[in-house]
Amino acid sequence: QKYKSNRDTALRPLLLTEAKDYLVEYHEGRIVTGIEADDMLTRHGYRGWLDYKKTGKFSYIIGTMDKDQRGTPCLYFDIFAQKGKFKDPDPIFIDDGLGEIWLQKGEVKGYGAKWLAVQMCKGDESDHVRPYQDFGIVYGDTSCYHDFHDAKSAKDLFTRVLNRFIEWFPDGVEYDAWNGEHVKMNSLEWANMMFKLVYMHRIKNDPTTFTKLLQHYGVLK
Repeated sequence: QKYKSNRDTALRPLLLTEAKDYLVEYHEGRIVTGIEADDMLTRHGYRGWLDYKKTGKFSYIIGTMDKDQRGTPCLYFDIFAQKGKFKDPDPIFIDDGLGEIWLQKGEVKGYGAKWLAVQMCKGDESDHVRPYQDFGIVYGDTSCYHDFHDAKSAKDLFTRVLNRFIEWFPDGVEYDAWNGEHVKMNSLEWANMMFKLVYMHRIKNDPTTFTKLLQHYGVLK
């Protein structure tokens, strides 16, 4: 499936342009070009985290409803509100540790490195990221939660992610892509593809890959 091909491009807010102009004129808004706005938010959020480690104070707080941001160290505020009340009024302090995941009405939620692990393995239907669905594998929120919630270290966590892909695809994957290309990948290459689709770049030209992450934590040499 093509990345984000499930989006209905017709569902565009009628006053989107006017809203952007208003934010620029009255609230010092900046138009982001070259990358998506949420990628720029990630850079600012990570910059805030780095400044916090140096000074004890965040230089930025990220206000968004984008769940992808929850995998990046930052000070995160969920701006979702109904009838004038925020659903989660307290900011989430996301450091560079494991974070937490939990089940909420049968759906896995969370933040930190564990949330990144969830996104890699469970996928993200809102972006059409599908690590296993098209290969006839059944894997739900509860299974995903039990796979990662009790990980004790980053090495333990990302070893579990790698083992999940190896278990699913011991011989790798083979498929016809949306553009007609016939693709063959081993299990690690496929895991790297999923990582690339869910990982938010923290700095300009961020070189991070899943393989480099595994090497950093001693899972691979």
